[in-house]
Amino acid sequence: MDGFTLVKYKKHSKLKRYNKEAHSYANNDDLVDIDVCKQQIIDCKVELSDSLFLKQLVALLLHSLSCVSRCCTFNEEDFVKNKDFKDIVSYGIGSLANSKTARYQFSLLLLLKEKLEVNTYLFDPILSLKEQLLIEELGVDVIQENEECKRKVSENTIFLMLHCGESLYNNLLWSNWGPSLRHIFLIGNSFSSYYTRLTSEVIKKKAWYINE
Repeated sequence: MDGFTLVKYKKHSKLKRYNKEAHSYANNDDLVDIDVCKQQIIDCKVELSDSLFLKQLVALLLHSLSCVSRCCTFNEEDFVKNKDFKDIVSYGIGSLANSKTARYQFSLLLLLKEKLEVNTYLFDPILSLKEQLLIEELGVDVIQENEECKRKVSENTIFLMLHCGESLYNNLLWSNWGPSLRHIFLIGNSFSSYYTRLTSEVIKKKAWYINE
């Protein structure tokens, strides 16, 4: 995999610069009513906050974390005292202004941030400037470079990648192949689904690490 280039990244507390690719694909800011978008996100968050889905997802994440630590048990009270997730990174969430699905997924990101008390990061090249500013206002850091999902981690990190293709999953696995792989917790597509949609040749060419 020598052809890959790892993109380095930096954390920015405020939006000081914007990725050129994001600008070229971003929605027209004049068409984005950010106040309406913000209220829609709040409504989605309220709806999800007491949902069975959220409770089951958090329980699954905590159980997975306990299994990584080789105790494979789950006691919520113990976890509250010993949180061990560092970050949540979301890729390819979509346009918050134009997609109800994107707003629900972003609301899920906000709720996980609150429940797990972790740093949260997000990147999607189609986000408009107004959307990026709103995301920052709501406490999520917008990633300034297109990492192509090649972020390498050394601590337990949740990746929210519900709309990403096989090549992006492959990039994430490639970047963390080895000891770092145990620190990755994926919320996304089932890898087995690619075997029903793609030929073995395509998988070997575009998703070699998924195949492994």
